[in-house]
Amino acid sequence: MKYSVVVLALAIVGVSFGQTVPEKALADFSERIESERGSTINSNWEVSENGCKVVFSTNNAAGEIAYDDHGNYRSSLLQIAFEDLQADVQSYVTTNYKMKNVVNSYHLNSGTAPERCVVKIKDKKKIVTIYFRPDGSYHYQE
Repeated sequence: MKYSVVVLALAIVGVSFGQTVPEKALADFSERIESERGSTINSNWEVSENGCKVVFSTNNAAGEIAYDDHGNYRSSLLQIAFEDLQADVQSYVTTNYKMKNVVNSYHLNSGTAPERCVVKIKDKKKIVTIYFRPDGSYHYQE
């Protein structure tokens, strides 16, 4: 899947203590979106004493990126369509669950850990979170 980029909107919101988004975080976000994620339709920054995060949506996806209070990257979460997941992930889910129970699916990258796929499924009255390794094989669930 290829993405092209045009940043259309960027809203910066100080949540508490009048803090602003670190320049380093703004630059990193722009670089990540420009190189990977498609045309940004909407983005919103939230700032706290522990850092900040940007919640964004694009033509193809939605997600969030978190930074520490100095603007250093912490983690990212990119929601993606179930059909765009690796074949092994789709096969595991459709073999073990009903498709109508898939709540959402996304790629998760937290710091030094490799990017992995996560699928949330409604199983009876609770949400089950299933983690898959980068190669698409089952890892564990919560």
